[in-house]
Amino acid sequence: MKIELGGGVKPRGEGFVNYDVLPCADVVCDLSEGIPLDDDSVDEVYSSHCLEHIPDPMAVLREICRVCKVGGTTEIRVPHANSQLAMVWDHKHVFSEVAVMNFDEHFPHEFWTGPKRLKLVRTEYGCQEPLFSEACKLFPRLSHEQVLRFIPGTCHECHFHFVTQANG
Repeated sequence: MKIELGGGVKPRGEGFVNYDVLPCADVVCDLSEGIPLDDDSVDEVYSSHCLEHIPDPMAVLREICRVCKVGGTTEIRVPHANSQLAMVWDHKHVFSEVAVMNFDEHFPHEFWTGPKRLKLVRTEYGCQEPLFSEACKLFPRLSHEQVLRFIPGTCHECHFHFVTQANG
């Protein structure tokens, strides 16, 4: 089973079942109250620009672990912390690379207390043109990834790719 969390009025499709508070969703639910699925029932999770709206995004990440099978994949897209989208009027959190490093590498024992956890596989960056191209010209010694990560306004979103694994 493949699920999308917070697909809104423009869900991904591609065989994903959209879970959202909006009445247009395939399954109408408040993700803050959990994901209405059985344990170990999901192979793939996709969420784009949803977690920053949730009061407790870590609770949703733990729910993803609960419903995902070991080996299941999760892609989460959120506004880059340095982008103008990071803290618009209804965003509750900035979901930054530092936050992911904290729960993935530095303090996993504090964040992942259940039988499974999300393990970061890779991070990708979505560029914001024309600022990205201009910054690359101004800072030719920086790699494209360095420009996207460190020059404000050049990156509009981060794509975090995780795999569900046994915790321990």
